[in-house]
Amino acid sequence: DADADADPPPPPPLEAPVVTGESSAGHTQPTWLWTWPHDASSAQWRIDGGGWMDADPDSGRVTSPTPLSEGSHSILIQATAEDGSVSDPGTFVTDIELHARDGYWTGAERDLTTSPLGHAVGIVAHNCYDEDAGSPGANLINTLELLTDAHTAQADLLELDIRYTSGQWRVEHNDIGGSSAARLADVIADGAVKSWDQPLFIEVKERDPTLAATTELLEMFFDEGYAVNGRPLVFRAFQDERIDNLVFIEDLLDSGDYPFNEHYVRTHVVYGDDTESSTAAFQAAIVDAADSGYDGVEFKRTTPDLFNLLNFSKSYGLGTAVWTGPETMGEVWCAGLREDVDALVTDYDLASCVYVAEEDTSLLYLNTTDLGSSLSVPYHKEDESLFTVMLSGSDMPSTITRAYGEGIFGTSLRFDSSDETSLGFYDADNAPSDGYFVAAVVEFGDLSLDNGEVQSIFSKADGGGFALELTGGLFSTTLRFGVRVGSDYHYATKSMSGVDGSHSHIIYGSYDGSDRVRMWFDNSDSGVSSSSVLSGGVTLNDSPVTVGADPEGTLSTRFHFEGRIQMAMLQRWRDH
Repeated sequence: DADADADPPPPPPLEAPVVTGESSAGHTQPTWLWTWPHDASSAQWRIDGGGWMDADPDSGRVTSPTPLSEGSHSILIQATAEDGSVSDPGTFVTDIELHARDGYWTGAERDLTTSPLGHAVGIVAHNCYDEDAGSPGANLINTLELLTDAHTAQADLLELDIRYTSGQWRVEHNDIGGSSAARLADVIADGAVKSWDQPLFIEVKERDPTLAATTELLEMFFDEGYAVNGRPLVFRAFQDERIDNLVFIEDLLDSGDYPFNEHYVRTHVVYGDDTESSTAAFQAAIVDAADSGYDGVEFKRTTPDLFNLLNFSKSYGLGTAVWTGPETMGEVWCAGLREDVDALVTDYDLASCVYVAEEDTSLLYLNTTDLGSSLSVPYHKEDESLFTVMLSGSDMPSTITRAYGEGIFGTSLRFDSSDETSLGFYDADNAPSDGYFVAAVVEFGDLSLDNGEVQSIFSKADGGGFALELTGGLFSTTLRFGVRVGSDYHYATKSMSGVDGSHSHIIYGSYDGSDRVRMWFDNSDSGVSSSSVLSGGVTLNDSPVTVGADPEGTLSTRFHFEGRIQMAMLQRWRDH
């Protein structure tokens, strides 16, 4: 019988391996996991119909050996059993979507607050929770309302403070004692919160962290669908015993146990203004943060030598944030820091902060941090377009670069009063009814001016305009910012007595066409005397905005500055 002599038919293929992965990946070498209910003696896999590659059946994972291009990619995995039976192919499709942008927030899908010059600065809703309502249920209701309000106001990141108590992660600022705060699990399980595109900004306040509790924390977020492509999850902790929370988080991410989430978790170290005793100690801490694999650092706005620390951190590839913009006059920091930090934590009205940070008010922005020895100095006027001014001639400042230590970090412009150096730009008038906002980062070379002596830092004062300058007095040198309204100049002033000349200093001055002329020194108005109440726009003139001197007409200068200037910003300013 011919049929009896025929070989038996091959066994039917075994069921396919179950393959899991990222439907959308924000990196180019994703990993896929696979399981199969049979003992596999071997396995093979391929990407997009390419050549077959061996897969380790014991590990149950495969990773793209080369970077994949943006777009859709299909993988196929087949397993072979001990008896030689081959499975049907298991498949999975991953889209590579990089959400690329310049700067720290590359990888975030959200269109973050963006300055007129194209810099993305995440506006952080500070403390988006309630812990005082008396019960976890009431606090949950209020917390979700606060989060909704911040979402509606277009905050870019939503801050929750958390700690572990009585076997639960709770949402609260308090880090000792009992708790009636909302459970974190209930907050992040909310459907609306899960649907938003804002990254969560999680400050871990637990002072006695454990690996078990941290594992629970991470897996809670991952199981609820956070830390995925386009929506990174940021964990933050202070540089004290709480930093161990980040140590555990980094260890868990490095373990390889969370391949679908590990790329989308960021860790930030938070510093108080007195966390370290000196600039050098802060810099050592920043180096340690970078070496530890953390992604960003956050400084209190009143930290001495703040701009030094921000630029030093950037040189190590770290993201930067400043905390906390105040509720009153908070627009100053929304405008003043919009080009120079990656995130701003604020108590100021969120919608207003976003508006001010994005408002088309730019008249001049100069920052020489990365200039090096170039003699071509780029600057911005009103938008992302770059203009240049050449440092040619004996009346021009020189460049100087510092790679470590106190004072201005990076490259700055060195102004010499004896050589009468200055840098002129253009006639940047505001609208006749409005005022100006100015910012400058300086390192003073001479704070012992003679009585009546004037050194101008940043000025358009020539029968009008504004002036940021030092003036000598009988007992001490005074810093002042003034504008001409009507027939007179009106000033905000601060004594420079006791100021550390070895540090860099950031100065803001404002007048909005009404109310007072104001000034902030190192992000504080302590010791500043503002002007009396005014009304009316700043008097216009035809003189150019000048750094390092006061302009006289279009060709001459006076009141030359001694010291270094790294950043100068001028904005139109009106009542916000």
